[in-house]
Amino acid sequence: MIKVKLNKKCKTVVRNEEYFPIVVVADDDIDGIRYVEIVSGSGNLIEFAADKETGQFLRMKLVMCERYSVSENHFDQIKDVKEGTLVFDETPKYETDEFTVTVFQNAVQIILKEAEETVFYKNGNVIVGVDSFFNPVSIEVVDLDPSEINHILDEMEYSANDSKLSDDVMIS
Repeated sequence: MIKVKLNKKCKTVVRNEEYFPIVVVADDDIDGIRYVEIVSGSGNLIEFAADKETGQFLRMKLVMCERYSVSENHFDQIKDVKEGTLVFDETPKYETDEFTVTVFQNAVQIILKEAEETVFYKNGNVIVGVDSFFNPVSIEVVDLDPSEINHILDEMEYSANDSKLSDDVMIS
């Protein structure tokens, strides 16, 4: 489960790191970390780093992605988003059957599963949608500039070519 500390804002920074399409880091200096993974099959993985003691969000990495699509549109901002700091419980791994990644001109959206009701929480430029049980259903990294989008696309293309999955890129 993911919890949120409302009204506690946490600044985040997007980093362009070689081999990783997306890296978002919280602007906090904490020593001990633990990892929370979201996986789908053997080729899709998002890794969150959280403070070992509090579970507070520290970092998110899109490590592997089998397929993705590119949209020539801008991502429409989600309405009714609550601000707060993401806090993870002790669950080390979430598994999902769906893992749909769309790269927009200003954002990246990762759909993890369909949910009838979704509540959205924003932590810096990361928005996480959770279902009624506080399980993650979507992740959006928003307010990206063109150089960040280009880096994401370059790394995703490299990863897809490296794993012979380049035919799985769709442009919409």
